[in-house]
Amino acid sequence: MKTYQLSPAYFIALKRQLVLTALPVIVAAGVVGFLAGSFQGAGFGYASVFLVMTGIFFVFTIPRNYRQRSEIGRSYRITLQENVITRTQALAQDISIARSAVARITEQPGKGLGIYAIDRRLRFGIPATLEGYDELRSTLASWHRIETVVQTGFHWQALSTPAVALALIGLFTIVILSNDKLVVTLAGATAVVVAVSSAWVLQRSPQVDVKTKARLWLISIPLLGLIGKVIYTLIS
Repeated sequence: MKTYQLSPAYFIALKRQLVLTALPVIVAAGVVGFLAGSFQGAGFGYASVFLVMTGIFFVFTIPRNYRQRSEIGRSYRITLQENVITRTQALAQDISIARSAVARITEQPGKGLGIYAIDRRLRFGIPATLEGYDELRSTLASWHRIETVVQTGFHWQALSTPAVALALIGLFTIVILSNDKLVVTLAGATAVVVAVSSAWVLQRSPQVDVKTKARLWLISIPLLGLIGKVIYTLIS
C-alpha cells in the first residue's frame, strides 16, 4: 500500500485560482452597476457601489476560502493498494474504486487525472500537483488505458463560477430596479432556476465537502427576498 498527498505547488495554484475567479466577478459587478445606474441617471454612482460591495465581499471571503480549501487540500490522500485506489478527503465521503471496476481514466495535460468507475456515482480527480504523480500515473496506466483530454478554445469549466455569479448579480439587479411586471417575473424566475440548479449540482457533486453542502440552504434567504419583490410587483 502506498499513500500520496498534494505538493506545495497545489497551494500556490489554489491562491492564483481564487484571485483569478474573483477578478472577472468584480469587473462584471462594476459593469452591471453602471448599466443599472444608467436607467436611474446615475451610472457611475451605481457602478462604484457595486464595485465596493463586491470588492469587500471578496476581501473577506478569499482568505477564508483559501484557509478552508487549504485544510481540505492538506487532508487529501490517494491510497493505492494492489487492486484498489481510494481518495480520502476531509468533509467528503471516501471513494474507493477497484481495478476491475474502472470504466475510464482521463488525463488533461498539466491538470491531472480523472478516475471513473462503472458505477457513475464513483469518480474523483487526481491533480497533477500530487507528489509522486508520475509514479501513480504509470501504475494506473497498467490498470486501464489513459485517454488524453485536451481543452480547446475557452476553458468554460473554469469560467462557470464567475459566469453564474455574474448572471445572478444581473438578474437580482433587474428585479430590484425594475417595476415592469413581465421583466421582473422573467428575471426573477430565471434567477430562481439558476440558483436552485447550481445548488443542486453542488449538493450532488462528490467533490464538494460536507460543510459547503450544509450551508447551501443560505441561498434561500436572498431568494425569498427576490420572490417577495416579484409577488409585490405583480399585485401592485
